[in-house]
Amino acid sequence: MLQVVKKCHKIDSKWLWQTDQNEETFDIFNIPKKTHLVFGIFVLDMFIKDIGPVLQSLYHKLCELLKDWNTFYPWTEYNGVSLRLDNFRNIKYIFGDLCVEDNLQNEETLIVSLLRKFSKEAGDQVFIKIVDTDGDFLLASCHDIIPGNYEYPVGNNRLWLRNGNFIIIPDSIIPNKGLDPQICLDTLLFTPFKCINVDDISKKLDKLYPVNDFPTKELSELGFLSLQLPENKTAEILKSNPRIINYLIKNLFTMSANENENIHVNYVENLEYNQNVTKFLISKNHFNLLLLYLQVNNAEVEQFDIAKVCALYLLKCLRHLVDSGDIEVDNLGNKSSASMTEPKWNQALFYGTYKFPDFDYKQKYEVEAGVEPNEKLMELFTQFFNEKENGNSFHRNFDKNDEFDLEIASDGTTDDENEKAVEYLSEENSGINEDDFFEFFLKEALNMKDSDLEQFIKEDTPDLDIMDAQGYGDDSNETGTGSETEYFHREIEDILQHLHSEENTMKAFENMFNSLTIDGVASGPFEYMLRHLANSFDKN
Repeated sequence: MLQVVKKCHKIDSKWLWQTDQNEETFDIFNIPKKTHLVFGIFVLDMFIKDIGPVLQSLYHKLCELLKDWNTFYPWTEYNGVSLRLDNFRNIKYIFGDLCVEDNLQNEETLIVSLLRKFSKEAGDQVFIKIVDTDGDFLLASCHDIIPGNYEYPVGNNRLWLRNGNFIIIPDSIIPNKGLDPQICLDTLLFTPFKCINVDDISKKLDKLYPVNDFPTKELSELGFLSLQLPENKTAEILKSNPRIINYLIKNLFTMSANENENIHVNYVENLEYNQNVTKFLISKNHFNLLLLYLQVNNAEVEQFDIAKVCALYLLKCLRHLVDSGDIEVDNLGNKSSASMTEPKWNQALFYGTYKFPDFDYKQKYEVEAGVEPNEKLMELFTQFFNEKENGNSFHRNFDKNDEFDLEIASDGTTDDENEKAVEYLSEENSGINEDDFFEFFLKEALNMKDSDLEQFIKEDTPDLDIMDAQGYGDDSNETGTGSETEYFHREIEDILQHLHSEENTMKAFENMFNSLTIDGVASGPFEYMLRHLANSFDKN
């Protein structure tokens, strides 16, 4: 058996804890390049003198729970959940991490739900903390309903999992700031009864990370991809390591951009293929990504051909990753491997209760609901992936041994011609009018109707009254006398004069505050600043 091994970046356990911005200097050189979900499992009971045996028992139970998932699930970064026993200030605990880059929502949902299931059976003395290297994503997902007294950074290190439920260390313990990890653990060890259940947060997290119907929601995001593989060694590697399929799909774009890889259907039929179609379990997100890749590479062929074309793309990507050293292939001799047939999957993990659908190559790549893609933009997007460096285009010719010939065709455009074009535009004093460009962007990129555009211009006109009143819209006022800096100063003075009344001033500040709030994410330190400003005004 040929087993694929991907290098694993060890994540420092310090990422399990959040710190207030003024408490620790952030080391930008040690930030993980990719997003990792991390979790810590603590046994906190002052009546247990030796937690070692309890921790070992939990470790083995969790390994058993994760075994099938790590064996079969098509993780986006190939490697599954890793576990290790760690130590924090003389407190032993289980540390786990999973790289969730590019499939963050699905894989974080899966792990949180799985840990909730594990927590239900672990006991009252077991507390689990779950975050990722970008922050506390659980609290961030509740940004729209989280009480103000638990906004960032007050909520740092307060949210925990116990008996399958989410609990919070109340803000009465060290108010107005996040908890130090040691204070956090001491609270859970000596006074766990002080922890509370915030209904709104619990309901939101229960909905986002369900446990009662686990793993139905998680499995609904998966389906089978059918490939007709050629008879060669690279294909054998793929069949022996089926869960690498998602990792290959997302690396197709990188391979195409860096090495100008392109397969033409003319060469597909020259290979000898296995008569049996091989099925690989992949996520919907990655299948959509594959459809997009096929579209931008103009791989529009019949159903029986596309399974061959996709196989060649993925095998070429696999070879690229092996050659670059990103992954390695170990020969394990005659050791048995887990076959990726549908009955084996169902029996091993879900006892035949779940039926995975077969993804259809004939469907087109679908963007998010409510978004109408512009055909011209899609054409430009396709052109971006097909354009080659130095004005060259490549195509790949395959033979039965996966070897290739490279043909280069110039597009006929030289650097001298490009320079002449630039010089001509400069001599003609040609430029892009900002208003015309903005109008073009609204109509072509955002598909805004002419009637809506006219209405938008009419509604926007009063905002220019301040400048128009002083004649700044007149070109005669801007030439000869004022520099760009002087013009800017005059504009600022007019704005300040316009804010002479208290009503206008407060309205301006309100608009400024609204512009600093980002819809869809936690407002973070800005809310923290406003809260303290409000407190200082109350004292005065």
